Amino acid sequence: MSKIRDLMPSEYDQLDDFLYEAVFTAPGELRPPRDKITLFG
Repeated sequence: MSKIRDLMPSEYDQLDDFLYEAVFTAPGELRPPRDKITLFG
């Protein structure tokens, strides 16, 4: 069984990294700027 815990403030930057990596871009497309995709920035 898995447990879900609250996100610690020290982990916010890592969550932003995961979110950015999850953005789909088609082959050959430029990725959007990181500052446009953030939860906690």
